[in-house]
Amino acid sequence: MLWFHGNQSKFDKFIQGEDWTAFDGVRVKRPVWLSPEKKFAKLYATQHGYVYTVEYKPSGKTFPDHELTTFDRYIELTPFGESLKDDLIDANVFDDEDEAESMVKEISNLGYDVMETSWMMNWLKKNGYSAFEVRGDGPTNLAVMDIENIHIVKREDIDSLSEIRAFVQKVVSEAFRA
Repeated sequence: MLWFHGNQSKFDKFIQGEDWTAFDGVRVKRPVWLSPEKKFAKLYATQHGYVYTVEYKPSGKTFPDHELTTFDRYIELTPFGESLKDDLIDANVFDDEDEAESMVKEISNLGYDVMETSWMMNWLKKNGYSAFEVRGDGPTNLAVMDIENIHIVKREDIDSLSEIRAFVQKVVSEAFRA
């Protein structure tokens, strides 16, 4: 599958990202975000940046590869979700079971504010994941932690904001309809 990456810098190969402040305030190595939508990647290229068409072949698993929750009458954790909850408690990320269970339910939504935390990225790496899906202000994107497996197929210069503005207007109008 082809993915897209928007960036203000011109380069021929992805290199390990610099330290970056995750959503929990801890410095980690920056993942590379890929989008299935070229127009979304253009938002990150800005007016004079670049959109990279890339192939990504993971060296490990991509999260989520199992369901974390199930819904009967209430949202319940699956055995995989229970395992994640136990790991979060064992790693002292959360002290109590209710708080950890609530967080696993949040993780199942793949929100960037939870997925892009140091404790979550550390758990993913420890458990053999090389990438994770993440949701936020657009499509479900992919955050890649093993960037040596991202190969650039094509690089395009972005010289106009007109397409970006139209896409932003579309995303905003869809968000207000939801």
